[in-house]
Amino acid sequence: MKKQALEKQRSYGGVRASQREEGRRLKLLDAGLGAFGTVGYARSSIKGICGLAGLTERYFYESFGSKEELLLAVYGGVVEDLLARARERLSQPFVSPSDLLTGVLGIYFRAMREDPRKARLLYFEVLGVSPAVDRAYQDATRLLGGIVTEAVLAAFPVLDRRFFSESIVPVGLTGAVTLMAINWILEGFRTPLEDILSQVAFLAGLVESFAGKSSPPHEARP
Repeated sequence: MKKQALEKQRSYGGVRASQREEGRRLKLLDAGLGAFGTVGYARSSIKGICGLAGLTERYFYESFGSKEELLLAVYGGVVEDLLARARERLSQPFVSPSDLLTGVLGIYFRAMREDPRKARLLYFEVLGVSPAVDRAYQDATRLLGGIVTEAVLAAFPVLDRRFFSESIVPVGLTGAVTLMAINWILEGFRTPLEDILSQVAFLAGLVESFAGKSSPPHEARP
């Protein structure tokens, strides 16, 4: 263990071994996105990914134990980036509920159009790979649902937070956004982004009518 620690601290050409290792890892992550997002997970090979990264296979196992482990890392990185950008938008001022909701979800849709590899990875290449990858997909879906919930609650403060969070409405909205995204990907992003966001604004209008109810239905009963 001491020898490995010393190796990581050793410097070559002014760059520590640990920095070079992290650089190789980043290359493999980028190559993984390139492979999984174009030819697909099933048709990708570790040898091919290493070729894209410009590394030999021994360096692959320096950072990842398997192709599936790389898939989870690439997928997790894409999800984390999207969530961070959405949370940043949530922290900024907005002029209307529609402005906030289309702003937050616009980040999500733009990211897919700007890099179709991410779109393919998010919705197709992680399906049915293994129980571990299925769990990662389910966790990411729940996190997206959390962002949708927070955006709606910020846009419509009149909503009863507890009631809304425990209702099926956030699940329904998340499902609607997911199906919109999948359809948009499958059609090759043919529908203009502005039209997609106008449909998101329509959903916001439906939520606004829901928000207009002064009390949760289960509490309104005698």
